[in-house]
Order: sequence, then C-alpha cells, then structure tokens
Amino acid sequence: KPPMLKNLEQYLPYLQGFRDFLTSHPDIRFSACTTRSLAAGIRIVELAGINDLCAFEGGNVIYSPRTSQAYSLVGNESRFADYRDALRVLQDWSQSLRETDVAYRLGVKPENLRRLPDRKTVVTFEILPFDAPPRTGYELWLVLQQYFLREDVERELKQGKLKVNPSKGAFDIQLNITKSDAVEHILAAYGLSGDQALGIGDRYHSDLAI
Repeated sequence: KPPMLKNLEQYLPYLQGFRDFLTSHPDIRFSACTTRSLAAGIRIVELAGINDLCAFEGGNVIYSPRTSQAYSLVGNESRFADYRDALRVLQDWSQSLRETDVAYRLGVKPENLRRLPDRKTVVTFEILPFDAPPRTGYELWLVLQQYFLREDVERELKQGKLKVNPSKGAFDIQLNITKSDAVEHILAAYGLSGDQALGIGDRYHSDLAI
C-alpha cells in the first residue's frame, strides 16, 4: 500500500506480483476502491495492471483505466441527484477556507496544517507531523463548527447528504456516499450480482461497507 507516488519504487516487485496474478485470472474482473484521490491513486492502479472500473475518493469518483475517463457517481446516477447541490455547497465552502485562518483557530503553526488540494469531492485536512499531531481531527472539527461552518453546509449535514470523518491526525468532510455505493455501481456496469463478488480491505472504518 504505497503512501505516496514518489515512493513507489520499493513497491514495484509487489505490484508486479499483483499484475501477474491478474494476468493469470483473465475470467475475473479486478477493481480498486480507495479513499485516495484520482491523482494520488491512478499510478498505483496502472502499475498494478487493473483495467476494470475503479472508485476513488471513497466511492465518489469512478475511473475507467481502459478509456482513461473519470466521472462523478453523483453526476452519473439519478439516485444521487439530490446530492448534487450538496457537492456544489461543499466545493464552494472549501474554496472559501483559508488554511492559515484555520490553523490559527486550531492553535497550530501553518506548516502543521495541510489541506489536500487534489481531492474534488472530499475536503481533507491533515495535521502534521503524522506520528505526533499537536491537535486531533476531532478538535479541528470543533474549530470548524465554531468559526467556519456555514449555514448551507450545516443544512446539508443535517439532511444527511454530507458526513464528517475526524480521526487522530486528519479530518474529512464529504458527500454521504460510501465505497458500497461505488461497488454497487461497478457491479451493475458489468451485470454482476453481490454473490459474484468478493471485497477485500485493510481498514475497518472505511472498508466494512464493501
């Protein structure tokens, strides 16, 4: 599980092993479903040799390695039509946030707070350093609620269209869509049912839905 693209070299033997496994099972479709952004995960998918539909940003972004095309699950499926306004609200709010202001209210130096810029449907803050963050994602959520949360964002949260996920050293606010929604979309695209699929994960809180 490579943490960053620049560190992929040491994982290439494992990724090659995965490619060999996929090649030896041509009758099985393999997909990746991750909370990573498309920009951060696309190279891993390519090196692993995965050619079937994949999901990024917790299921919100669907990507086809065969065509190199990506699309939003919310924008593609009518069952999520009510979430489209929530996504626009989230993106607009994200653009209004200044990291220096948030860091000041959180009581940390600007270099200790980083917002990941490559995520399109998730607002993610990381509190650095990873091994010993000076504040937690739970504390950051309290600060955002007290000083920065707009009424329209709060409304979408109350309606269940947005959700928050604080942790020890990070904080996410995103559409209330899970990897399970993405898996259902991918299965339907290939005409498969749930009993024809196997989900494998390494994080209880984010992979249980699969």
